[in-house]
Amino acid sequence: MSSLRFVISAQTFMQNVLNDDNFEIVTESHVCDRSDILIEIDNMMKADKNIAEIQPYYKDQVKEFEAGPHMTGVVQRVAAKLGIESKELNPEIITAMYEVSAYEYSIDQNRIPPWYKVFCPDDLEILEYAWDISWYYVIGYGNPYNAKLACPTAIRLEERFRNKISGEGPDGVFYFASEKNVLVMLIMLGLANGDAPFTASNYKCMKDLEWRTSLYGPFAANFIAVIIKSHFISTKN
Repeated sequence: MSSLRFVISAQTFMQNVLNDDNFEIVTESHVCDRSDILIEIDNMMKADKNIAEIQPYYKDQVKEFEAGPHMTGVVQRVAAKLGIESKELNPEIITAMYEVSAYEYSIDQNRIPPWYKVFCPDDLEILEYAWDISWYYVIGYGNPYNAKLACPTAIRLEERFRNKISGEGPDGVFYFASEKNVLVMLIMLGLANGDAPFTASNYKCMKDLEWRTSLYGPFAANFIAVIIKSHFISTKN
């Protein structure tokens, strides 16, 4: 993708990988085509015929959880820290504060975002669960179709590896897209599977959950596949 945030992400990634600011910037002819299926994940998601049935369900679950005692407790605790009445806050405002903090922290992990100071550890776990209820169905294990979204990436990966083994193609190929591209590959591989379906009524301590977007799909997530060429030396006594 060629939007500014993807360009900056690519530059930052390469600078850290190479530990050098002086590297060749790829020309426009080397940038993948906008119609490349690997970056068409949003359009592939729209092709899912089950989404019309799943979407109302998980949205209702999110609303129910936000209206429940866990989120109410978050609103009350945050309001107390800010010195205001809890009626002046709502889950939408709280979630916006949480998301802004997450993005700011991903940019500079040496600086604690101001809004983080109004949340306690329990608040952060509850807010993450509210977020994950949606993502569990939108791009997680809650919809079996989501694993198929990684098929183009898996096929392309196999092609690249086969070509490289045959001595063809570049040493490295990099795609800079979104966390959706990362999560679907993890789902196809079956990683972090095994949780009960995420619903408004089965919230439990976050440490017991396998699938968490904060661990597997944060703002700066990467999926890297590497071919390792081994040299075996045989010895005879």
